[in-house]
Amino acid sequence: VLGLVGAAAGVVLPKMVLKQLASRRQSRFQGQLVDALLVMSSSLKAGLSMMQAFGIVAEEMPPPVSQEFGFLLKQTRMGVNIDEAVATLKRRMPSDDMNLIATAVLVARETGGDVTQLFGRLVETIRERKKLKERIKTLTFMSRMQGVLMGMLPIVFAFVVYRMNPTFFQWFFTNELGRMMLALVVGLQVVGGLLFVRFARSPL
Repeated sequence: VLGLVGAAAGVVLPKMVLKQLASRRQSRFQGQLVDALLVMSSSLKAGLSMMQAFGIVAEEMPPPVSQEFGFLLKQTRMGVNIDEAVATLKRRMPSDDMNLIATAVLVARETGGDVTQLFGRLVETIRERKKLKERIKTLTFMSRMQGVLMGMLPIVFAFVVYRMNPTFFQWFFTNELGRMMLALVVGLQVVGGLLFVRFARSPL
């Protein structure tokens, strides 16, 4: 049994850790996008090209945004089209804000629009979206806390009752029907926790 549990943990835990690390990196990248857009807008106003503006971001900004734009520049130097490189960046760092930036860059290149003004509008749009998300988090704070407390309540209740009377839950371990009910309860608790986390993290 321990071997099976260890094997399952060896398969699941690395994926969970990598997913968590990727999520943190994407969150950091998301938080640096506004500053990167401001740097690119200032570079374009100074007369630099879009690729040079990307280079300024790769040199002066901290990671991960500098790493991602640096990789974009390396792709273009290897012969990859700028449109394809931007689309690849959008796939590596999927978010609504990155979709806006990638779409704006591609449309500006095709139509020849003023990229400087476009970046300024994107900064305003992203800032407004961020303010709206923060307001929603503030307004839903109590509901999320209630969900956490309701999820922890059965565990705390079981622990307290077990400390008071260790034989109270014996029927759930010795009887076949009790084991089935216990497995059902644990399964429903896990499903409820996963659904709560999914809804709490659902994007705006």
